[in-house]
Amino acid sequence: MSASVNERFTISPLLAFFVFHAIQWGIGYFSFQRVLVEAVGQDAWIVVLMAGISFHIVIWMLYQILNAHQSDIVHIHRKLFGKWLGGMLSVFLIIYFVLLGTMVLRSFIETIQVWIFPQMQTWVLGLVLLLLAHYVVSGGFRVIVGICVFSLVQYMLLPTYGFLASYLHFSNLTPVFEHSFTDLIKATGQITFSYLGVEILLICYPFIKNPNESQKWVQAANFVTTLFYLSIIIFSLAFYSRDQLSNEVWPTLTMFKFVSLLSPPGYN
Repeated sequence: MSASVNERFTISPLLAFFVFHAIQWGIGYFSFQRVLVEAVGQDAWIVVLMAGISFHIVIWMLYQILNAHQSDIVHIHRKLFGKWLGGMLSVFLIIYFVLLGTMVLRSFIETIQVWIFPQMQTWVLGLVLLLLAHYVVSGGFRVIVGICVFSLVQYMLLPTYGFLASYLHFSNLTPVFEHSFTDLIKATGQITFSYLGVEILLICYPFIKNPNESQKWVQAANFVTTLFYLSIIIFSLAFYSRDQLSNEVWPTLTMFKFVSLLSPPGYN
């Protein structure tokens, strides 16, 4: 049993890079620094690397399963476990995606309420975001991919970190390896939420042309995500003291408050 998808609804393997990078680059990067610093202090950047490597392995494992059956996880469940047990496993997977989506939605709403519209009611923001999501999804998988590509314009904001150069103290990153390997492994679980999203491959695998060739692009997406989170955690450790970072709910957003595009006093 296999999942057959009309070719006009599929995407090239290259576009898989944009899909999975956009999925991983989510709400988690606003606040993941705080929980890591509370757990392992200045060794938080090591945990980011370890998590990135772990997800490279997870992606490889997913492709081993999917390439062997050339189908999505729903058909694989039915093939291996039968109609009823396989269907039940698929239902559990659906519940997982619903819960994950609910967590992401609530996190976005909370961020918008705190930073932009503090008087806006939760249900109003939730309804607007859900209607927007429905509009995009109803357009088909290719429309979703287009939104994922467009979302990368966020990279235009990264050069603004250069304005923080005078505030950075990279000595905050020392001493290195002050915490045990066991502590680092435990802290890896604290950043897992920021890397989640690659599991959607279990569903969208049939929508990729020549899906066997897409693994290198999905791995590349995870690699870029790891580099991005690594740069964020290094900038955060260099910008804040350990105590400050432990008390900042949204360290990434707070750093932007120090960015000034105005000329310094006395500048001609």
